[in-house]
Amino acid sequence: MGGHCCLSVRVGQTLAGCHYDGLDVESWVRQNLVDLIVMDTRATDPDVFGFRRLVAGSHVRFIRALTVIIPRTDMHSRPSSFSGVWRRSGGSKASTAS
Repeated sequence: MGGHCCLSVRVGQTLAGCHYDGLDVESWVRQNLVDLIVMDTRATDPDVFGFRRLVAGSHVRFIRALTVIIPRTDMHSRPSSFSGVWRRSGGSKASTAS
């Protein structure tokens, strides 16, 4: 029944963000607790190089997740993927907070 079980973890965009969330990713890599680190990619400037440096020389692999956000097609609802939209007249920003 023994054998190797691969473990992947999905983490935030930066190591500092992981620390803020209470995730000690460095210890996981150092202690060989994970096999794959998957980075969430909803941020505009993810720390790809920081994670690559972290896993360099270890068996742990690192990849970025592909997050696809599809807006709603219902004409009466707001798109769920946007934090704001521009009104057609006047150019002022309208809130789309849910």
